[in-house]
Amino acid sequence: MQSSASNDVKEISPGKSPRRKGKDKYSTKGKSSGSTSKAAFDIEIQGYDTKFRSDETASFDYHAANDDISNIGVIGISDREKHNKTYKEKSALGDFYYVKQKHGFFSTAISIIQLLFLSIVMALCGVAPLEVNPTVGPYPDALSSAGAKNSYLIIREGQYWRLISPCFLHVGILHLLLNVAIQLESGAFFEREWGSTRWLFIYFISALGSTLLSCCFDPDDVTVGSSGPLMG
Repeated sequence: MQSSASNDVKEISPGKSPRRKGKDKYSTKGKSSGSTSKAAFDIEIQGYDTKFRSDETASFDYHAANDDISNIGVIGISDREKHNKTYKEKSALGDFYYVKQKHGFFSTAISIIQLLFLSIVMALCGVAPLEVNPTVGPYPDALSSAGAKNSYLIIREGQYWRLISPCFLHVGILHLLLNVAIQLESGAFFEREWGSTRWLFIYFISALGSTLLSCCFDPDDVTVGSSGPLMG
């Protein structure tokens, strides 16, 4: 006797409905309690983990369960909101990690802008010798002209845009690669978790705060980099 799939569905991971490609991988775990035997079936379908539970010892109808999973994509808006609430609750329990969006759009866009800015400065002003800039980049005065943090110009000349512009500049290629690697890994992760609006707010507030602190405690140096926003 085969159990009904629609009554056995317990957990569905959020996202698009899974598409069957190739052979599905099945693994079963049995656990007996008294006279009743309960079996937990874990089905992995193209990276989507779905858990089914049957209170009967009979074989499970996997194909019927897969067809039932494919119908998840056509549920109504109210049902989808209910599912999203369930996902958040299960995420708190560690069953899976809930994120607000699929990609980190602005973390990727800012990384591209930083790459373009450094390329333009190096193309226009040249590459400094390794004795001057060991990170393979332009001369320091070129970075200052491009928008680096310069306490004197910010305070005396009123160039307040320099409070934000340093986060888009880097000393050299090695400096850029290190910061972009963190930005595309951890930065994109937090943008997916928090959402782009909250991530951008935290990023630029951190950029502003780090530049102000640098002006207060290190006023004589001309500095650039996105370390402040990333640490924020």
